[in-house]
Amino acid sequence: MNQAYENIIERRSCKSYKEQRVPKDVLEKIVAAGQMAPSGMNRQAYAFVVVQDKKMMDTISKLNASIMQADTDPFYHADCVIIVFGKKDVRTHVYDGSLAMENLMLAANSLGVSSCWIHRAKEVFETEEGKELLKKWDLEEYEGIGNCILGYSDGEIAPRKPRTSKSFGSKDMRVGQAVDIHQLCNGRDLILGGVKIEHEKGLLGHSDADVLTHAIMESVLGALALGDLGKHFPDTDPKYKGVSSMILLEHVYHLMDEKGYKIGNIDSTILAEKPKMASHIQKMRENIASILHCNVDKISIKATRGEKLGFVGNEEGILSMAVCLLEEK
Repeated sequence: MNQAYENIIERRSCKSYKEQRVPKDVLEKIVAAGQMAPSGMNRQAYAFVVVQDKKMMDTISKLNASIMQADTDPFYHADCVIIVFGKKDVRTHVYDGSLAMENLMLAANSLGVSSCWIHRAKEVFETEEGKELLKKWDLEEYEGIGNCILGYSDGEIAPRKPRTSKSFGSKDMRVGQAVDIHQLCNGRDLILGGVKIEHEKGLLGHSDADVLTHAIMESVLGALALGDLGKHFPDTDPKYKGVSSMILLEHVYHLMDEKGYKIGNIDSTILAEKPKMASHIQKMRENIASILHCNVDKISIKATRGEKLGFVGNEEGILSMAVCLLEEK
């Protein structure tokens, strides 16, 4: 395993320390690592105060304890604390100081020194006693970012807890888009999104010609690089004659599931001069979401008119468009 990566993975916070000094040369190396932390526009708007004197350690520890209204030592009797400050007039000072804190802890771990980030540095140096210390250290333009306590562990450090934060970058995401068009004709039912809509005309097709569901299916197939609808449901196959597109959508769902993906979201549009769609859209969303095993809020369906233009505006056909985002499960 790469040594730097291993150092990151193995570092733990320590809350029990031996009465053993951290050598000066080791502290200098740790501080040097902190100074090498990246910063916004390379302004390096951080400062470090190394406190190893017991009297000063006790003073800062008591100030910290008073903030948290406790009578215990928040520094866990560590040998040393490196206080990281950020220059207040630099917008990135909190981020810069936080990166410096991480460098300190990682450098300490690589040198066999245990560490822990102790909070409330900002609050401590907003007290009157804290302001006096800032004045003494010529850091009146700075505020506390964090306390990095250092020392040698007194016993075994607790094992790493499972990580609970979500990781999006490590999972694959895919986008698909599709357009589907069907001709309006007499003697057919008008079905969109699995909803039968009263209208004098329906859509012509080998299946039920649900143009909205077809666009959604093909967008999912496209995202999976599995070809188009014709490849999976050819109009020459009699078993698909008059079949509900909801059944076909279920088949597409299983293809997606087998590939290890789920719906991130779908955004679709129906272009139809007539009839009005508003009262049917919620049911369409529910039908699609049910079969794709996702929440309704992941399915968007909109409708617009052709404004008397083109085949949509002249009521010759209906067009649907869909874009989908698939996420790796």
